[in-house]
Formats: sequence, C-alpha cells, structure tokens
Amino acid sequence: MLEVEDIPLGEDASSYDGGVSTVVLRGTGTVVSADAEEMTAEIAMDEDSGILADREVVFDFSSHTEYLPVMLDSVQPGDRVEVTYFYAENSRGSLCGESIVPTSDRP
Repeated sequence: MLEVEDIPLGEDASSYDGGVSTVVLRGTGTVVSADAEEMTAEIAMDEDSGILADREVVFDFSSHTEYLPVMLDSVQPGDRVEVTYFYAENSRGSLCGESIVPTSDRP
C-alpha cells in the first residue's frame, strides 16, 4: 500500500500557500478492494492519473463533502472507476476521497 509520504511532490507543488492538499484531484483506476462499512477503497491508479500514476492507493470516503452519497457497496474488485480526492492524509492514514464513480470501460 502506498504511504502518502512516499509520493514525491517536487518544489512546485508546495511553492504556493496551501499546497496541493487544497486542490480536488481526479484519476481513474481499477478497484482492488472496497469496504462499505469502513468507507474505504483501494484503487490501482492508471498511468495517466497524475501524481498517483501506477500506484495502489487507499482512499477514505468517510468525510467526503460531495452532495452525492458514496456507494462503495456498488463497486467490486476489477471495476473501473473515476475517483476525485484531496491530496491530504486523514487520521486513518488514507487519502481523503470525495467521490468514486464506476466507468463503463473494463480492463
């Protein structure tokens, strides 16, 4: 599992007030596992998913601020999804997920 501190941000990412933790980011990938009770999902991110490209990342959706509910019981391992998230670690050591939406394309 990827630890947040393992992701290199570079000088430009932290050169402005707030850093990247205040920006909503988006990426696509494949569900490795999902836990509806814990509100977490581990996603194998695609190669074109920015700073998380080609990594397996755990997202925690328990504190999401989106208006739509996060339905983790509707995603299964192997499903393709689009994830929006904040690049910030929460108290459980996961990235703060905002939304997870199944996509129609399969690997």
